[in-house]
Amino acid sequence: MRSVRAGLVVLALAGCSELASSDDTVVALQVTAPPGSAVEVGDTVRYTVVAVNRNGDPIPAPIYWSTPDTLVIAVDSLSGLVLGESPGQGRVQAISDGLVSPLNILTVIATPDTLILVPPD
Repeated sequence: MRSVRAGLVVLALAGCSELASSDDTVVALQVTAPPGSAVEVGDTVRYTVVAVNRNGDPIPAPIYWSTPDTLVIAVDSLSGLVLGESPGQGRVQAISDGLVSPLNILTVIATPDTLILVPPD
């Protein structure tokens, strides 16, 4: 039993060896959400991301943005610009070289109505 466990550990470590061989492989995406993580309907916010290698160093990589919540938000797939389309919660994520960031929640709030006070005649 002990030799089976040892063999599994060796196989697991061997599977990670490709990561260790290159400093230009993206191993994580560090997404920065806009302050407050909320936007009004019709307004935009921008998410940013940094791709990092196994040493935690930023590296250039193609980044794409997406959302599964297209009724609530619209995301520019190249820039990370997000438009609030309807009230609710939308999720945004970055994608690079098959690596997907966690979903980031953005709350879209209804635009408050404008109140105009008209003096009596």
